[in-house]
Amino acid sequence: MRSTILIELDALLDTRLGAMRVFSESLWTNTWNDPAYYNRLVDDFDHYGAGTTLMWRGIYEQRGSLRDAESGQLLVLKNSIMTCMVGKIGMHLRQLYSTKTTSPNFIGADVKVNVWPYELEQVDMDEIVLALEQMMVPDESGSDVEIVDTQISCVRLSPAELTLDEIREKFSRVVMYNFNEWWDIQAKAIYEAERGATLTEFVVPELLRLDKTRKIDKKVFVDDTGNMYNPFTETKRTLSVSMNLNFMSPLYFSVPNPQELIKDLKA
Repeated sequence: MRSTILIELDALLDTRLGAMRVFSESLWTNTWNDPAYYNRLVDDFDHYGAGTTLMWRGIYEQRGSLRDAESGQLLVLKNSIMTCMVGKIGMHLRQLYSTKTTSPNFIGADVKVNVWPYELEQVDMDEIVLALEQMMVPDESGSDVEIVDTQISCVRLSPAELTLDEIREKFSRVVMYNFNEWWDIQAKAIYEAERGATLTEFVVPELLRLDKTRKIDKKVFVDDTGNMYNPFTETKRTLSVSMNLNFMSPLYFSVPNPQELIKDLKA
């Protein structure tokens, strides 16, 4: 069988920081230098000042069409840097191909980058593919696995088009940062569906919805009986009949943490 990974461009690029830089250069600097950013539970930036999250979200929600008046470039993409997820997917591909000798049914894996909501020209998508080939697909001459024939391409699928049936039939793994937005559109259909997509792995960030009425500072909560529970574990359990959720730390969907890089250099 041939595996196909669907991954959001928003998971490969830290467009959260890109939107912050469009909003404020100084806040962008503060954010990527803040260790809490890489361990966050919500996309909430009001600790930098009341209204910061609202302004940031206004830019983030326009990221697909907000352009520079002179160059015509998409501002958020222009100001975004690759995330740790690029390396993570590259490692996943190597692991898949390393099992080729013990899994005779495995015949390769492809990657499709979902560029929605960005309005990109073909030349822009070709550049994305070229960059990812260089970053994720090992060079045959120096590879310790058999020849990797992964084909990387771009698609543009809106949350409404990305139905559970579409995912089940076409993709072995789906990596999305904007899971909550997709869920809002597909939830009703998923609950009513007779078949799930449990053979497809959904890789999503450990992020909670921003509750404007109170601050969230713990990963565990108290249920009606007073027992503590992990919301991500509970969500995974509740939806297990429909999908296979794999929650990952937001740090994998972010630029490399500079504090960790400094530690590595000193080690």
